[in-house]
Amino acid sequence: LSEGEVMPTALARGGRLILVGDVHGCCDELELLLAKAGWDRGRDRVVLLGDLVNKGPKSVEVVRLARRENFLAVRGNHDEA
Repeated sequence: LSEGEVMPTALARGGRLILVGDVHGCCDELELLLAKAGWDRGRDRVVLLGDLVNKGPKSVEVVRLARRENFLAVRGNHDEA
């Protein structure tokens, strides 16, 4: 996606661009963080900045959440397969 497809869309809806890095398979913690940030799925855009999986107990759940909620993501070194 181009910059024009990410930021203005979220901002046009009055939303925010929420950047989260190094989730490492910690799905519960990611959901808690988004809740504390007041994430609004209808307005905000979430971008996961690498290392979605590995180390934590719920790598599959992190990927499922990201796909279900249409998060953008950048592949990190722990995401190589």
